[in-house]
Amino acid sequence: MSPSDLRIGPGLFYYSAGYPGHYLIGSKMLKQLAILILTSLINHASYAENVDRIIWVTPEWEGSVEKDGKGLYNEIIFAAFRHVNIEVNQIIVPWKRAELMVKDGHADMYGGLDPTEEYPQARYPVSVITEAVTFLPDHFGEWKGLESLAGKNGVWIRGYTDYIDDKVKQYLQGEDLNSRESALSKVYLKRADYYFDNLRQTNITFSNILVDKTQFRTEPVTRVFLYMTFANNERGEYLREKYNEGVAYLIETHQLLPLYEKYGREYPIE
Repeated sequence: MSPSDLRIGPGLFYYSAGYPGHYLIGSKMLKQLAILILTSLINHASYAENVDRIIWVTPEWEGSVEKDGKGLYNEIIFAAFRHVNIEVNQIIVPWKRAELMVKDGHADMYGGLDPTEEYPQARYPVSVITEAVTFLPDHFGEWKGLESLAGKNGVWIRGYTDYIDDKVKQYLQGEDLNSRESALSKVYLKRADYYFDNLRQTNITFSNILVDKTQFRTEPVTRVFLYMTFANNERGEYLREKYNEGVAYLIETHQLLPLYEKYGREYPIE
């Protein structure tokens, strides 16, 4: 942490060096965080035209959202909102907590999320992923497509399957776990039949645990476009439009594609 960082409390950090703000939350929601959110909502709830900051809640993801400000999502979102003069306050929390904070109106945005009609979503996808199942062939048996999951017990990171397309979700039976590493390790120990995640994250998870990857088999099941997702209120609708405006500017000025190339990611804008 740099000398310009200010520690607010146990597990909560505000990165004050430059624009925008970043927060890292520990195991408990702290009083300071509640004050921050309440102050922001009071200041801006009356008139959408006066909104000058957004509270973005997100887990930390290697290559997408990193605490030092690096990552594809970081670069896109900071740049998009900078163009429309909106400050981004980023709070690092687990995925399920991020979803609940947006649902309850305590935060403005999270994602990327599968397409849903429950919340306002961005016009442009932030990424495109391939969902897949990973298993031990000698334990799982023969793979014959999604139907092979019938009667099997799967594992995934908490909240990951909440918005999965019903065409896939109907075959998923299993449990949410608090970490991807725990989920994949459970498959390795034959305490679960398969691990469900996107291909990119599956590869990252393999790199974080001591298992022989060659023992596993990974099968793609669907390709999904993910979108930044906003609170279902007037403020969320306003911020969605400002985000759309910012991303459109990045596309028009040829600044967006180089970011995907920088991180070796597929460009999702068709």
